[in-house]
Amino acid sequence: QMHARLLANRDRPILTKYGTPNLVPAMNETGRFPTKNFQYGGFDRADAIGPEELHRFLVRDMGCFGCPIRCDKLYRVDQGAFNGLELSSVEYETLSSLGSGVLVDDLPAVLKANDVCDRLGLDTIRSEERRVGKECRSRWSPYH
Repeated sequence: QMHARLLANRDRPILTKYGTPNLVPAMNETGRFPTKNFQYGGFDRADAIGPEELHRFLVRDMGCFGCPIRCDKLYRVDQGAFNGLELSSVEYETLSSLGSGVLVDDLPAVLKANDVCDRLGLDTIRSEERRVGKECRSRWSPYH
């Protein structure tokens, strides 16, 4: 019964197609896409790191065992400095923390940074929190 409810959900098709990166355009348009260490709520190059651009690197859909949504994806960069890079589980928060959060609109570079975090065991959301904390300390702390 739960599978049927998930499959009937109106948001399932876009979540299946893009995963959580589908949130980038909506969050950017509403001024809630963290940009430049949360100094701004919109990124004028969000389309360069958004779901449609990311979809160009799609190899195949993946998903958690038993879940009908299959929102996880396998991506591969096939050209440029990061040619051959393969990774999965690129999330909205990753695109924010490693993309708009530091004004990076080079999607393969964001994917490489995601891969480095994964290999080091670092959560990309937590990396953003640390970066914001460092910026706050450097701007306002008398101890920096």
